[in-house]
Amino acid sequence: MVTSTTFVTMEINRAAILAKLNDEVYCLKPNQGRISLPIINRICKKMQHELKFKPICVSSDNLIIDGHHRYISSIMSNFKIEIISDYPKPTELNDFYWNNVKFINEDWDSAAKIKMLNEEDASYNGLKIEEVESIIKTNY
Repeated sequence: MVTSTTFVTMEINRAAILAKLNDEVYCLKPNQGRISLPIINRICKKMQHELKFKPICVSSDNLIIDGHHRYISSIMSNFKIEIISDYPKPTELNDFYWNNVKFINEDWDSAAKIKMLNEEDASYNGLKIEEVESIIKTNY
């Protein structure tokens, strides 16, 4: 069961994300040039409710292979997330830096994908799907 807690309202936008990335000692590097802000918002809400997430996969040189949205959400939510290092690098590498990543307002996830992800999160956390769905509908 999800517990009721007071949550900090946070503005999640490019400037706030870059301020956190530049303000803290974060060493992971991006491997993609676009990040969806609506996805980050959904993950942050789940993290504020202390849902567990799959680890972030990174290469030996701290390049994010899988988990860009989870990584940023964990930073924005002050949420500890596991990192699996020494993950194999992709054959094609992108040369991105956080300052040139585009943070867009487009939601890449369809309603069907959001439902599937919520079902996975519910299962992973031992919750009912309705509990996870109520979390992402919450406005802080």
